[in-house]
Amino acid sequence: MGVYVLAKIIATLGPASFHLTKEMDEYVDMYRINLSHAPLDTLQECLHRIHKASDIPVCIDTEGSQLRTGDFGLKLNPYRTGDYIKITDACGDKTQLSLTPRIDLKLGDVITTCNTEFTMESCDFAKVTMGGTVEPHKAASLSREIELASITVKDKSAINIAEVLGVQTYLLSFTEHPKDILDFRALISNTKDIFAKIESTKGIAWLKEIEEISDALLIDRHDMSREIGLIKTAFNVREIIKKSRKPVYVSVDFSFTTEHIGDITGLIDMGAQGLLLTKDTAAGPDPVGTVKHMRELCS
Repeated sequence: MGVYVLAKIIATLGPASFHLTKEMDEYVDMYRINLSHAPLDTLQECLHRIHKASDIPVCIDTEGSQLRTGDFGLKLNPYRTGDYIKITDACGDKTQLSLTPRIDLKLGDVITTCNTEFTMESCDFAKVTMGGTVEPHKAASLSREIELASITVKDKSAINIAEVLGVQTYLLSFTEHPKDILDFRALISNTKDIFAKIESTKGIAWLKEIEEISDALLIDRHDMSREIGLIKTAFNVREIIKKSRKPVYVSVDFSFTTEHIGDITGLIDMGAQGLLLTKDTAAGPDPVGTVKHMRELCS
């Protein structure tokens, strides 16, 4: 059995919580802005607003090398099995799927997102082979390997804003090679911290080298499990926490259920030094209550 430590809490800010930082401050160690959802044109205003209301530090979580759904006119977009739709990087709707960044698709490619599957019938059009409901800005996977830039254009613009406004910590999404850390380090001040987000088999394969040049590791279990499944993800989390010489943070869901309480206390017992709250504080019904109960568990 491990020894319980005072685990740090990172809370993601979003529509449900940007205005609640004063109430959340006493329970939180760091706030997170997720560039996969936060618009670039409001980032500067958001950082100013947070700094004015709170002394808690803010970290920026990059988009990173991940295929994602793009913008849609609606929050929930249903697609029926057998329908034919266009793949676009413009705004999506029931007749077209928005995907970003723009990539060259081939006949037979299979796109999977939000438990919905699309098979390319040409370079532009796909057949819905497993119907479902797709949300904007959600991770997507392709049936073949593709190379994506580890730092997006949006990431670079956000870094410029964050550096001016004194952000001290960055979370590098989908860190898959030590070069990703080195490339990112070249864009920020030497004194800043980089948390390498481990969420793919490539990241696991290069873990030792990534760990050596990052300041901490952050495991995103949701994205990792999409690639390797829930059971292998659980074993990988345990091994990474056990063997890492750097602080390890883990993303968690928390709705004050027996299942979630057991999960969080188990992670702390393993030796996780921090926990990341995502949708529960960004868009959940009770962000303040969530961080309050989390602090009780982590103390």
